[in-house]
Amino acid sequence: MADATPPPPKVPVQYPAIGNYKQTTPYIEPEFYTQDMLKLMEQRADPNYTPDKSTWSRALSIYEQASNIGTKYEGFKPEWYKDAKGNWTIGYGGRDNDPNYSSIPSNGKITQQEAYAKMLQGYESKEQQLLKYPAYLAMSPNEKAGLLDMVYNIGNVNSYTDLTHYLKDPKNIHKVIELMPSFRRANGEVLEGLTRRRADDMNLALQKEQDKAYLPMFVK
Repeated sequence: MADATPPPPKVPVQYPAIGNYKQTTPYIEPEFYTQDMLKLMEQRADPNYTPDKSTWSRALSIYEQASNIGTKYEGFKPEWYKDAKGNWTIGYGGRDNDPNYSSIPSNGKITQQEAYAKMLQGYESKEQQLLKYPAYLAMSPNEKAGLLDMVYNIGNVNSYTDLTHYLKDPKNIHKVIELMPSFRRANGEVLEGLTRRRADDMNLALQKEQDKAYLPMFVK
């Protein structure tokens, strides 16, 4: 009997170069990035990058920009349920360990208007965690909004040392953005919904401000 053909050697993955540095997060597949993302990341990594502040719109607050993504992926649930990580959740991703939701009993309900107001409060609470980091303070409104939605989704930013390491230096904003796609796992498994959400967070952070965006129909 002929010997079994040995498997071909694995070829190391070549991660995309972005600007004048190579990607530093090896667990993100190159296919995650679109060409537009790579182009924008290259611009953002330029040491001489200067944002064009004339493009920044004040039509929406940072929290409202973030909630455009949050409401899309969290979905509205009027009653308590367990999310993909096993956390008791209600409204637009509100968790039972959040003081904003402590007044809602286990068999209670919440209206969509109440849930959206609490979501904005949640973004404000997450921003309090970020305000001590120089990189966050140096970000554009869209960069802040993209990061805020991710932190709203993943929990306490101080629990992620790789992220806070980059947030300590305002010169590392591009590396903070680059790290976003790594937060796509629940219980160790990469989830399609989290992958799409991180792509939206990253695209929001990289793009110019938008004058028009989705908001729940009851928001005037």
